Amino acid sequence: RNNFNVMTLNKLIGFMKREADLPPKSIVITFDDGYKNNCLYALPILNRMEFKATFFLIAGSIGKDEPFKHLLWDQASSAFFSKHTETRLPLSWEDVTVMQCCGMEIGSHGLTHRSIGYLGREAAQREIFESKEILEDAISSKVKSFSYPFGSVIYNDFNAHTANILRDAGYESACTTEIGAVAKGDSVYELRRIPVR
Repeated sequence: RNNFNVMTLNKLIGFMKREADLPPKSIVITFDDGYKNNCLYALPILNRMEFKATFFLIAGSIGKDEPFKHLLWDQASSAFFSKHTETRLPLSWEDVTVMQCCGMEIGSHGLTHRSIGYLGREAAQREIFESKEILEDAISSKVKSFSYPFGSVIYNDFNAHTANILRDAGYESACTTEIGAVAKGDSVYELRRIPVR
């Protein structure tokens, strides 16, 4: 209704690399983790609105018929899961294929959803490189973007060390959970976002 210009993350990065001005009212829609409900509920709405989005997936969880462990932190969340399994179960590989066929971008959210900044170099490389390889093999397309698990600068979930590993792996951008809009001159490996819950 308000004529926002919805673009893909890769298109945004193209503007940033050229230091070109974005069209007015531009936004990118992103989803983290890769919940089953992304395909069940979000995808039909995105298709109806003719919007494209980027879905950051936990590569080591896709296709498993068990809930994301980092979401079952107490009795209340476990009880909620028992009534709404689609809110805690990961996507299947078939779901991922359907989303990609609808023009959605696939990015990595790590291999096992661990804070990259806290890991030693070898473990961080595994999270970053292996998740990319698994996703690229499955979708037969390049995975260019990453979303830091937890994504907070205060808790050291990302830093210059993690950005260097991402560059080495061939990623062109990375999203944080730091709140704010993206501005010209920002690092493409420390993109802020505005949460919508």
